[in-house]
Amino acid sequence: MRPGTLSSSRHSRHPGAVAPVLDALAGCSARPAVVEHLHLRLLGQRSCALARTSHAGHLHGRELYARVRGRPLRTQGCAQELRRLVVSRGWHITLKELVAVRRGIDMYRDDLRGHVVRLWEDNQAVVHIIRNKTSRSPALMAELRALLQLIESLNITLLPKYIRSELNPADEFSRLTNRNAWRLQPSLQRMLLHKVASLVGAPVTLDTFACHQSRVCPRYASRLSEPAALASDGLALDWRHEVVWLNPTWALLPDIIGKLAAERPAGVLIVTCCTTQVWWPSLIALGGRELDLPPPLFSVDPLHPRPVEPFLHPGLRLCAVVFQRGTQP
Repeated sequence: MRPGTLSSSRHSRHPGAVAPVLDALAGCSARPAVVEHLHLRLLGQRSCALARTSHAGHLHGRELYARVRGRPLRTQGCAQELRRLVVSRGWHITLKELVAVRRGIDMYRDDLRGHVVRLWEDNQAVVHIIRNKTSRSPALMAELRALLQLIESLNITLLPKYIRSELNPADEFSRLTNRNAWRLQPSLQRMLLHKVASLVGAPVTLDTFACHQSRVCPRYASRLSEPAALASDGLALDWRHEVVWLNPTWALLPDIIGKLAAERPAGVLIVTCCTTQVWWPSLIALGGRELDLPPPLFSVDPLHPRPVEPFLHPGLRLCAVVFQRGTQP
């Protein structure tokens, strides 16, 4: 493989916080004895779980997992307040959780439309703000207006209720860790996308192992079963006519290298430079071009505050291997 180099500066991140569980009660006039519940858990504005259950508590239908992440608001009339909350000190916990409520409802608007939604919230300030529809903070008031406008457009009745953190069943999910929940730093990612497009003659068309937060193009696969994803298994898709972006969990590398050898798509594989692994000779045999990436400290953007794969092994190096379409092993 021919070597190359990409570099990037480190950007600040806004970690998430514990957020609410939504319990949507959908009455059915044809079957008045049956009440369906829609549970939506937002973990630090980053991950959530959605499941339908009957009134008896049995699982009904499917579970969906998605990614949600807060971003600085773009509103008028509250620039100083936003700067204080977002830039100087990071997002205030109340703003984080209020944004999580709005984004969670917006993500599952089709499921919640026209329903009465019970919001179990362990932040008393959020409960007070939603109940009273007012806040002294311009930033919180701007976010509240966006939430109220959203639920009005969807004909949703939002009923917030306080629950102590230790009694919140959704906190169980916050202890789960996804070690593959990371992406490249935004500036480095843009540089690599441009480099891939110039080398293969076309932009990336498919992100095979992503979520709505980390995807690099509109078409992507996610094992979190997101509504917008093409599939939950990127390996099950046809790569032959795609320019693929591959940033998978490293346990899948043998299968991925085998699929690259069989279908020979154009694209890029982000991988650890570990020459002692059994799959390394097979990767070399594909004949791609290797681009050295900066150390994980300067190239990796974790999507949650817990350790991710690149940080688990001191001294680990990352590289991006770019493949031309039809590259011969």
